[in-house]
This record gives sequence, structure tokens and C-alpha cells, in this order.
Amino acid sequence: MLEQAHHWYAPGTAPAALEALAKRVSAADCFLFISPEYNHSFSPALGNFINHFGPSAYGYKPSSIAVYSVGPFGGMRAAMQLRAMTGELGCLSTQAIFSAPAAQNSLDEDGKPVGANGDLLKGQTKVVFGQLEWMADAMKKQRETVGLPK
Repeated sequence: MLEQAHHWYAPGTAPAALEALAKRVSAADCFLFISPEYNHSFSPALGNFINHFGPSAYGYKPSSIAVYSVGPFGGMRAAMQLRAMTGELGCLSTQAIFSAPAAQNSLDEDGKPVGANGDLLKGQTKVVFGQLEWMADAMKKQRETVGLPK
């Protein structure tokens, strides 16, 4: 868990590792937020990470959400909360969400998809990454061509 948000430091005074991370987040053209379902929400560590950087780091960039759980809902309760949070940051979520129900039965020991859940994961991966790539390219071109709204 990060203790002090990056934007609370005076410019140039954040720890070097945090400064480097802030630059990576700001330079990203898109985000893939991955979380287990944790008490019907997303991981507190992920929330802490996202909150560490201001909306300007995420704004006008797309995101996709990947969630998983041991239960039948595949983390969708977490996904809905993540979608609301990223929307408030101006980080628009793709329509498709990667969801892995009964995640413990979806991968073999080497991490390869297996069974019906494995087939579902393969199909979702293609759709989610296809949408994220399309939105990342489109939004990057718009930021570069038109700039950000004032």
C-alpha cells in the first residue's frame, strides 16, 4: 500500500521510485485494470494505486477491466465498481469486460486455459484486447491531433 499520494508531494520531492511510476502512468495510452473480487468489490491495493495519481494521469485514455473470483459471478461486482471509478477519472472503460468465474478451475498448473471456462477466457481475451487497442489508437490520435478540452 502506498502511504502518501504522488500529487501530495511538492514538485520534484516525491521518492524516486514513486516519481518513476507516476511518469509511467502518465505516459500510458491505455490501462488494463485487473482485480480479484474482494468482499464484493475490487482489491483495496488496486484502489490505493489508482487513487495515488490524479485524474490527469488517467483522463482521456481508455481502460479495460479484467476480474476474477472463485464464485459464479467472476468478479463482475468488482468490475462495476471499477467502471464507475475509472469513469470518474475520465478513463473510459471498454464495453467488454474480462471475467473469470470459478477461476481456480479455469487454468492448469502452467497457467493455460482449460475446459469450458478456459474456452470462455480465450474468447474474452480477444474481444477485450481488440476493443482496448482500437480505443487506445483512436483516443491517442485525438489527443495528438486536437488536444485535450479546455
